[in-house]
Amino acid sequence: MGRGGHGAGIAHLRSRPPRRPDRTPWWWHPDGREAHTVVGRDYHDDLLFAACAMHDLGVASDGPHNQRFEVEGADRAAALLLERGVPAADADEVWQAIALHTSPGIAERRGTLCVLVREGVGLDFGGPLGAHHIDAVTDEQADAIHHAYPRLEMARSLTDAIVAQAAKDPRNAPRYSIPGEFLRERGKFGQT
Repeated sequence: MGRGGHGAGIAHLRSRPPRRPDRTPWWWHPDGREAHTVVGRDYHDDLLFAACAMHDLGVASDGPHNQRFEVEGADRAAALLLERGVPAADADEVWQAIALHTSPGIAERRGTLCVLVREGVGLDFGGPLGAHHIDAVTDEQADAIHHAYPRLEMARSLTDAIVAQAAKDPRNAPRYSIPGEFLRERGKFGQT
């Protein structure tokens, strides 16, 4: 449950039907463990689940879409956690993990939760973000994850959603950010 008090606040996320982002934490510990971290010491499983389950809230169709999708999603996730009684420090950890999940070199300096979310999202997109994670998940574990949580054109649909969100406001797509580069590629080449 973590540092205290957020188990009930996060329980509603685990009780809803599974979605594609729910797979992201399993890339790190499909059988309940990850090679160099310890649940409860290095990170809290409920916070990892919350950050992974909500990391793409910024592209949800009901959002205001007036800032980068990572920040918008982090703001929405933190607000939701706070409304459900999760301590502010824990909601802030989730905020950082979501806001920085597309920021190489920064997420890695903001703690284990940020690293796990960033690397888990990268693995979920089909490849490790660094050579040291190539063996993070066995083929059998990957097959089980895909069976439980099918990809369903995940990469294309999420890229399209990021581009659509970025196109709504110039502040959503600063140059050299993931949304900015996706939008630029789409405009220049007709595809991303």
